[in-house]
Amino acid sequence: MTGTIYFLTGNKGKLAIAKDVFSKYGLGLEQADLDVPEIQSLNVSEVACASTEFASKHLNGVIIKSDVGYYFDALQGFPGPLIKWINQTLSASDLIALMQGKTNRRVILRECLACRMDTGEVHLFEHSYAAHVVHSPVGVGSAANQVLIIDGFDKTIGQCSPEELHQFWIKNLDVYHQAAKFLSSRNPILKLGEV
Repeated sequence: MTGTIYFLTGNKGKLAIAKDVFSKYGLGLEQADLDVPEIQSLNVSEVACASTEFASKHLNGVIIKSDVGYYFDALQGFPGPLIKWINQTLSASDLIALMQGKTNRRVILRECLACRMDTGEVHLFEHSYAAHVVHSPVGVGSAANQVLIIDGFDKTIGQCSPEELHQFWIKNLDVYHQAAKFLSSRNPILKLGEV
């Protein structure tokens, strides 16, 4: 196994969170901002795995990729992993309109992190957390960020400061901790300073 762990993401915020978490386990992390085709699937695990498989043709090392789905109870799980597309095409007001007349406003956010070893084996780490949809958009950012309050918060994601969100995700984004623990215990070559 090589010593480099690549994180497939173009999102600087996600990268900063992952780097902070991985450093707690003595692991370094490098960004791989490849143009990876994203398969259309309603399963976050399939999306993340397909991305790491594509990237393995271009990178040598451990490749990790996270994918998240937003599963609205009242919409029979829609949009799931298609949330990125929804955020690009619908406004926060459009999302609120989809919920008109719905009493169940619960949303489950399912995060999957696929970890493809340089041997080709893939390990999946998954975590879910709950949120609910507000009645009027508040805050900034994506449509979803303006309409969702994560359980434990009293404001939408879009109302939280970048630092609040960074600290929340470092503490609560369990898939990063799961993967870092796994990689840290699996191979001492991956330890920070030896990458």
